[in-house]
Amino acid sequence: MVEHLQQLAEGGAAGHMAHPFDVESVKSGKDLVELFGRAAIYLAKNPTHASVKIDGINASIRLATVDGVKQFVIDRGSNKPLDVRGVTKADLESRFGPGHGMIERGGKVLDIFNSALPAIKPELQELGMLNNPNVMFNMEYVAGGKTNVQEYQDNFLAIHGLLEIMQVSPTKRTATETSFNKDALERLLVKLQPYANKQGFKVLHAVIPMQSKLPDFKAELNKSYTVNISPDVQETKPLKAWLQGVSMLPRNMSLKLSTGKKVEAISKDVFQNIMNGTPVSSYLAEPLPQNVKAAVDGFVVYLATMKLGEALLNSLDSELGPVGSQEGIVIRGLTPKPFKITGTFIIRGLDSAFAKA
Repeated sequence: MVEHLQQLAEGGAAGHMAHPFDVESVKSGKDLVELFGRAAIYLAKNPTHASVKIDGINASIRLATVDGVKQFVIDRGSNKPLDVRGVTKADLESRFGPGHGMIERGGKVLDIFNSALPAIKPELQELGMLNNPNVMFNMEYVAGGKTNVQEYQDNFLAIHGLLEIMQVSPTKRTATETSFNKDALERLLVKLQPYANKQGFKVLHAVIPMQSKLPDFKAELNKSYTVNISPDVQETKPLKAWLQGVSMLPRNMSLKLSTGKKVEAISKDVFQNIMNGTPVSSYLAEPLPQNVKAAVDGFVVYLATMKLGEALLNSLDSELGPVGSQEGIVIRGLTPKPFKITGTFIIRGLDSAFAKA
């Protein structure tokens, strides 16, 4: 079975994946609600076109020849010389700095894959990785307990698929999902597991979300929310009514705040301040009607994305447990590019303390 070629944008080597409000066809509040409805129907019919989003640490690796030795190397997707060449176990401290968590974690990943290399060469050949150093496993590292924000019971490596990383300019590299033979990957995981066991890890491919009940979007849309337009003016409406007022998403619209800071209208900053009761007129440096509307619409879009996403995730289950307690899901095939639904994790994700590098 061969997966479809799609642009990936998610974490580490691959950047940022779209939220529902980033989907090109979503131009209004009505469109946003419709996308969630379509997603629920799509997941019920095509569960394998989605996967549970893992809150792990980017541990993407590829096979490269370094110092005359073919071996697996870490590649975080940056244009740093060590990433471009490939980070060996001996390079981890130089790449990440003394005391960085990736020294231990990356070392375990490389030990698992390099010890398994002789056994998995046939599958690497089928996956197109054996002789192409640009193809890599899009993988996350999860240690039992709290690796990032989400807590898990087990240690595991989650291989989401394959990426091909390319140098697109002298200063930039980009990674896209590339097609792969799913059967070959499944056979590779079976061969890899005994080597992972020695390090106390499981290896997983996609964790499929399964619908256990219908999502209750109506209940969320009927909940009322109050926005303080100014210290003296408030507006209270059901979420459905707020969304009906969003005739055009305020995408790529910057707002200057009273603090001097600039933020996008659809952003965590706008959402959190309005949700916490900050009057919009006090929050903005220039509370002109169009700016107030952009801020309120941005808040509503963010709120709906979180609440409708939470309703959808709470209708799903997986081998990791209820999906509502996970980071979210990634949906492929419903729209031209994959997108993520994260529910309340859109805010909880702010709590991550793991150093990015």
